[in-house]
Amino acid sequence: MLPSFLQMRRLLLAMLSLLPVLALGQSITINDSQTYLTLQIRVRQRDAGTNLIPEAASTAAGLALQEAATHAHQVGAPVPDGKFKVLTYYYDVPIDDSPTGLGVMRLRATF
Repeated sequence: MLPSFLQMRRLLLAMLSLLPVLALGQSITINDSQTYLTLQIRVRQRDAGTNLIPEAASTAAGLALQEAATHAHQVGAPVPDGKFKVLTYYYDVPIDDSPTGLGVMRLRATF
């Protein structure tokens, strides 16, 4: 099946970085003094039809598992940035408690 015009438009916008613009992953410390991996994204305010699914796991292979989406949680409310908004997500397993000592996060977008 050929992609629709709208799907092609969204793909082109994503390739031109007008849709999600990823920031570098960082770490934050939450109430319990544990360190958590974060992912910060910048998205257009009005982009109906695009679903953003943040995912997190202790390995890159773990991102393929269905529960990876349940391990990424939003921190606070979106922060307005002109025509965009900035969202921050964190991996709910502290880096020190991760079985691999690592954390991996990604943003999956569906159109």
